[in-house]
Amino acid sequence: MGNFLVVISSHSDPAAASDRFQYLLDTAFALKGQRPFQTRETHAGFSATFPRRNGSACAIAVDEQSGNWLLTSGSWFHASGLASREEMGLLRRYQEVGAERLAQELEGFFVVVIGDMEQGITYAITDLVGSCHAFWSQTPEGISVSGSSLLLANPRDYKLDGVACQEFLDLGVIYEARTLFNNVRKLRPASIYRFEKGAVSSVHQYWCVNQLRLETYDGDEGAEALWSKLCQAASRVTKLYPRPICDLTGGYDSRALVSAFLGAGFAPSTVVSGPAQGGDVRVSSELAKSAGLEHRHVQEGANVTTDGLRRALQVTDGEYDAVEYHRILNIHLGLSSEFEASCNGSFGEVARGFWWEVLWPHTGVKRPLDVLAVARLRYATGKFHSRLLVREARVDMVVHLSEVIQRTGGSQHGIPNTSLMDQVYLWMRMQRWQGRIASSTNQIWPCLSPFLLRSVLEVMLETQAKFRRRSLVIRMMLKRFYPAWAVIPLEHGYPAMPANWKNLHRFYPIAEYYGRKIKSRIARKAGIRSAPMSNTPDLPSPLEQLWGDEQVRILLDPKHMRSATLLDAEALAGFLKRSHEKGFEYTEQWCRLLTLELALDSISRLPAK
Repeated sequence: MGNFLVVISSHSDPAAASDRFQYLLDTAFALKGQRPFQTRETHAGFSATFPRRNGSACAIAVDEQSGNWLLTSGSWFHASGLASREEMGLLRRYQEVGAERLAQELEGFFVVVIGDMEQGITYAITDLVGSCHAFWSQTPEGISVSGSSLLLANPRDYKLDGVACQEFLDLGVIYEARTLFNNVRKLRPASIYRFEKGAVSSVHQYWCVNQLRLETYDGDEGAEALWSKLCQAASRVTKLYPRPICDLTGGYDSRALVSAFLGAGFAPSTVVSGPAQGGDVRVSSELAKSAGLEHRHVQEGANVTTDGLRRALQVTDGEYDAVEYHRILNIHLGLSSEFEASCNGSFGEVARGFWWEVLWPHTGVKRPLDVLAVARLRYATGKFHSRLLVREARVDMVVHLSEVIQRTGGSQHGIPNTSLMDQVYLWMRMQRWQGRIASSTNQIWPCLSPFLLRSVLEVMLETQAKFRRRSLVIRMMLKRFYPAWAVIPLEHGYPAMPANWKNLHRFYPIAEYYGRKIKSRIARKAGIRSAPMSNTPDLPSPLEQLWGDEQVRILLDPKHMRSATLLDAEALAGFLKRSHEKGFEYTEQWCRLLTLELALDSISRLPAK
């Protein structure tokens, strides 16, 4: 299912809750063109599910005897073998064991909402990373919960969250429970929310990295366990979605993913996007050819229009750069007409100690993170104009993010700093950046990564740090279980296998690759940040295309901008003036500013409740 809506009555005025539910249904159609697949009304509240763009949807499961009901979003798998579209079985299991036990038995990319009529409680259960986004808002009528933050914003008297807006404008990612709007909060990862009488009565976290058997698997054990769990995950995915298409690039993660599908006895179709001369396209074509896979190269479109941006906004809620997602949207709309689901290698980098280089020379030591260094080197990066917001609303982004990292668990004692880095990476970057992309794409068609399944993710997190560094456990896994792909070079030119004295000559490109990384690291430590390179350098820039659009000129007229209350007038005027000039440094931030204005414009057109 692509979206859902639940309104839980405060019981002081059930008629008012009914009115709000109907208003939000009308709003869903006005904002997103969505009509409900199914609705349900009870004495405690109201619920609705909405189909994805490809038409797939899940019904609301109802136990007629008790009146209990259950709905889900995303793609879930249960330890018993149940999976998405078997919600009735999941409801029966909840009635047997309760919400806490049920949460421990689930894995995948999901939100599960349960209405327990006998207890007068509504539960919401989120996946381990909070990757499948869901939001809640408190109003006099009660609690509203939805997969869309924009749907829950009040169109007439909304208040922007200044910190969230600065995070989005500067970084393109909103962190913790924040959304663009003060009155709308995101559900936390790995959590069970309990709603009673139109309010949040408790929030219980049921999983965390530091609860795992850290440093359990050595290299051979980790490679074997990871291969076994990945193949099982691939089998479960293909049982649920018999015709998926998998991303296949020139790196490790998608190679490991697709090899597991092959190891499970299934030959998926594969896809790559990017410039024809790029390493991803070249290497993925060689991999697919060697395995006899149906493989396609999707060309990225050149035209960006405001109509296209508004279509992107319908699934991103203004929380992801609409110019960037415009490209992603077109790719997935095309693929979803032929296939049942999109599978990708997200989270595979967890097996490779991603971002651990900032821990050197203390990698793996039981000590808290240097939160300022992690914030500066891994989160507050990229080119952004740091003074767009008015002074009283402005935060120092490095200091702010170091505090977020600390709150996310980065300052714990007695835990290897590699595991702390994993925790922060999962609940910051992957929850709010990867999760925003995945949650947007899930509204088009099913989208998931088998690496996110709990059975797979925990193996990676429990493998000893020394075997995750330099991607060793992944290389060991490929060499042992799919050697044909271990010998084919990565996009950087060296093979995806462990190095030894017999094959050392094949790793000569690694010196050049790590030389570039060291140079980049030195530049970052010196405070020099380079602008991201475009994958499509020959295409007209978004600025060149969009500044010629009258709608954009109206939206970005400072006299009429709806975000102007947060923005410094002088800085904004200079920013917009320079955006017309060649060599403008802040193209991505300009696109995010346009995205924010599009979001605010869309809700301003709605009738007030």
